Amino acid sequence: MRIPRPWAPALLAVLALGQSATAAEGPAPAPRPALTVTLTTPVPADWPLVAEAGGGIFAWQEV
Repeated sequence: MRIPRPWAPALLAVLALGQSATAAEGPAPAPRPALTVTLTTPVPADWPLVAEAGGGIFAWQEV
């Protein structure tokens, strides 16, 4: 048995009107980027062979 939905035609009309209004405005402007990337070339560098640290050694996350 089909349940009548009196709101369905109104929903379809709203969706149709919304589509025609956005189509008439044309394409939206491109959003401003939130992150930029700059390319660089790698440079050789000398790194120390030993990393010094202090404090106790503990589990990062206990399960």
